[in-house]
Amino acid sequence: MTTAEQTDEQKLLRGVFRSLTVVAVIVISGAFFLQDFNAAASAAIGVLFVALMFGGSAAILAHVARSQSQFLTGAGGVVALAAAAIIRLPVYLLALWGLSRVAWVHPRSLAIAVVIGIVVTLVYELRLVSALPRLFWIDTSVVQPTVTATDSRSEPL
Repeated sequence: MTTAEQTDEQKLLRGVFRSLTVVAVIVISGAFFLQDFNAAASAAIGVLFVALMFGGSAAILAHVARSQSQFLTGAGGVVALAAAAIIRLPVYLLALWGLSRVAWVHPRSLAIAVVIGIVVTLVYELRLVSALPRLFWIDTSVVQPTVTATDSRSEPL
């Protein structure tokens, strides 16, 4: 793995976890002040769950980025990104459903924290991944000519 690849993946992880930390402080504080300790604990569980699910998704994207197989890169970058999002959403729903049945969990705080966390991670993930052309099998080392080709133009008569 090259230094640029490490930097891109580390940048993705650092940025998302920094964003989630800010979100966690705001959401947990808001839940505590608007409800009680159980709401704050529920919000913390929600943000932690989003962070864990994102970590798994980031590991898949990092594997695709390191892969030298054209099947796994190319369209695989888009497929991995879409599959990670599609797989995460039902898992979130199942977890929310299961945790909402626990007596001390405040379901609204949990759901709000998870929704905000999902939005923050998806926005950051899409923004940074769209800037990583190697996930889509684009060779950035190929230099495009800067001069317009004139051999296909018709000359004035």
